[in-house]
Amino acid sequence: MGKIISPVLSVIVPVYNVEEYLSRCIDSILSQTFTDFELILVDDGSQDRSGEICDEYAQKDSRVKVVHKTNGGQSSARNRGLDLAQGTYIAFVDSDDYISRNCYEDNMKILLNDKTIDILEFPIYIEEGQSIKLFPIPGYKSDRSLHEKKDIFLFWSNEGIGVRGFVWQNIYKRDIWNTVRFVENVDFEDCLIQSVILDKVSHVFLSGFGKYFYVQREGSILHSKWDKKKCIDDFNATIPFLHKMVYYGIDRKYIIKFYCVTLNRIIDKSYSYGIDSFCEQIKEINKAHISIREMILADIRLKQKMKLIMARVFGVNRYLKVTQVLLNRKNI
Repeated sequence: MGKIISPVLSVIVPVYNVEEYLSRCIDSILSQTFTDFELILVDDGSQDRSGEICDEYAQKDSRVKVVHKTNGGQSSARNRGLDLAQGTYIAFVDSDDYISRNCYEDNMKILLNDKTIDILEFPIYIEEGQSIKLFPIPGYKSDRSLHEKKDIFLFWSNEGIGVRGFVWQNIYKRDIWNTVRFVENVDFEDCLIQSVILDKVSHVFLSGFGKYFYVQREGSILHSKWDKKKCIDDFNATIPFLHKMVYYGIDRKYIIKFYCVTLNRIIDKSYSYGIDSFCEQIKEINKAHISIREMILADIRLKQKMKLIMARVFGVNRYLKVTQVLLNRKNI
C-alpha cells in the first residue's frame, strides 16, 4: 500500500443555502496557482442546491472533500472541517466570498520559507454591489511581523476600536487548532475565539499579497436581525478580549478606548432590551477597573464621553431612566 501524502494546506468552507454564490467561491479556490491543498466543503444541512453543487465539484476534482450534516450553524460546520483537515496549515473561506487567483501561492511561499510564523494575514476587499474597496485596518503594514503579545492583541483590537473577528483572512498553522474549536450556537464566534487563538501564537506576519473578497449581501449572518441574544453574544465575545489587553500590558490609552467603546454599545442596546439584560456583561467589563479620570481623558467623542461619565456617576440604570424620560418628552 502506497504512502498517503497529506496536503500542505486545508481550506475549510462552511456551506449553507448559498447556491447563487457557491460556484464562484469554489472556482476561486480550485483555480489557485498553488495546488497542494485539500478543499473541505461542509454542507450544513442546506435546503437549496448547495449540497448538490458541492457533490458535483467533488466528482470533478479529487482535492474536494464533501461532508453533509444536519444544520448546526457556521461554528459547527467549521469544527467538522477542522476534525477532517489533514493539512499542515489551515485556511477558511466563507461560501459567499472568494479569493484572488494567486492568494495561496504567494502567501504559502512566505509560510514555507519561515516556519516560525503562526498566523499569516492578508488583505481584505469589500464587495458591495459593483463597488470593491480595500478594507482599512489600523496598524496594517505589509511585511510586518508581530512577536510581542501586546503588539498582537493591540493589532487585533483595531487599536482600541473593537475586536476584528475575521478568521477567513488568515492562514494558520494546524497546531494552533489541535485543542481549539469554535463555540457553537452563538453569534460572533470569530471574535470569541480570537483571544484564545492569539494566546497560542508568538509570530504573526502581515502580508501584502493576495486578496480576500468579502461580499456584502442581504441575508448574511452579519446583516441578520439583531435581538437580545445577538447583543449578549456580541458583548460576551468582546469583553474577554479587553481582559487580555489588560493582562498583556497594552498601552493604557487603547484599553480605555476599547472599554469606553464597548460600554457605550451596551448602554445603547439597553434602551431596547433593558439594563437587566446586560447586568453580567457590565459586571465583567468593569473588572477592567477604568477610573472616571481615565474616561475623561479617553480618546473618544465628547458626546460619548459625557454619556459614559454620567452613567458611571449616577449608575447606568438611573442614567437610562432619566434619558428615557427626556427622550419621551422630546417626542411628545
